[in-house]
Amino acid sequence: MIPSLADRISSMQRALHNVIIPAIAPDNGLAMEQAHLMLAHLGLIAEQADYTELYEAAELVALERLATALAQAAGGGAQTIAAAATLRAELENRGTADAGARRTRTVALSGLVERLVDASGTDGDADFLAVSHDLIIADNRLSSKRDRAWFRSTGFETGDVALPSLATMFTPAQF
Repeated sequence: MIPSLADRISSMQRALHNVIIPAIAPDNGLAMEQAHLMLAHLGLIAEQADYTELYEAAELVALERLATALAQAAGGGAQTIAAAATLRAELENRGTADAGARRTRTVALSGLVERLVDASGTDGDADFLAVSHDLIIADNRLSSKRDRAWFRSTGFETGDVALPSLATMFTPAQF
């Protein structure tokens, strides 16, 4: 039996905490800082590991929703229309569902959305510019909340902020 990811991370955390950090010279502040940073990152990775594929899937679903809405709403000159057509064609390609294909699709769709937005800055009509602005802002609000929840255990959030836990963030309603 091979050790699980959780067991391997735990082993690295113990090595850092029990052996490596105590062996660092007290006057070597940079090494101590970096060792503690590694320990914190390992804790975050351990917390997120079981949710990574779900996170990436939710990110792709949201991106596909935005890309579809933008491609349908696109209006303007030749550059905007061509960029929208390319985006629609990519949306029709549904590839495999494995993690690598999801990441590749996310990058491809992101680039095509950016291309459409850039083209609309050249020859997009006023209606599309207004609609695309609203769609992108709404999508970014949801994306920001998902990203902030993903890193909530880091303690970067201040004040009375209500963010879902990783365990509750990926319910069917979130997709």
